[in-house]
Amino acid sequence: MESLPNHRPPFLTATSTLSGFNGADLRAGFVQRLADCSRLDVALSRVRLATLGSLPARLERCEQVRVVLGVVRAHDLDAEAHALSTLPGGRDRITSLSNLLTSGRTQVRAAPLGGWSPDFSVFRSRPRVRVMSEGHGGLLSPPPEPIDLPRQVQPAGPRGLVGSHAFGGEGAGSGPLMAIGVEGDDADRLLQAFEEIWARSHDVTPALSALFRRALRWSVVPRIST
Repeated sequence: MESLPNHRPPFLTATSTLSGFNGADLRAGFVQRLADCSRLDVALSRVRLATLGSLPARLERCEQVRVVLGVVRAHDLDAEAHALSTLPGGRDRITSLSNLLTSGRTQVRAAPLGGWSPDFSVFRSRPRVRVMSEGHGGLLSPPPEPIDLPRQVQPAGPRGLVGSHAFGGEGAGSGPLMAIGVEGDDADRLLQAFEEIWARSHDVTPALSALFRRALRWSVVPRIST
């Protein structure tokens, strides 16, 4: 997926409804969308473990998480995981990542020839149940019991974030990092783009899971002071 001259990804239209996030606010925007997210798809050019913060623990509430990475350097990730495990709270972060990968709900793939830019995420929520009240219709929450009123299941459409997912506020080039939020048809196209990338990627979940287990074992090895 090559960027257009104005740097807008081709799966977005000129009439998209956009909401901006700068680098500092991207984490908050991401977390906000996680609140009612049941299925999360993320396409990243690369990932830095130290910038993820508490995000792995928040992802444990999702029913399905799929992450595709453009660059996976096992040596670099191994060194970063070992270094992070020695920092205050770092072992808990590595444990959260390890738990995600062994839960069966999270899968990570690599697509070095994927060719997408920029990073993007797709959030899908659980369907909402509308309980129609007699006379005027509407959403009742919680529904009255034991009255049996007609119900309508409303599928929740996907929502997306498009832009550099450098949560630590670091990125190539000068100037602020930016991300935009999309919904409706644009989010549907974003999900289709992810499915195409996912189909031509390969699974690296077992390798990453083993990497995090090694980091956790290493973090409890007694140190010999000199």
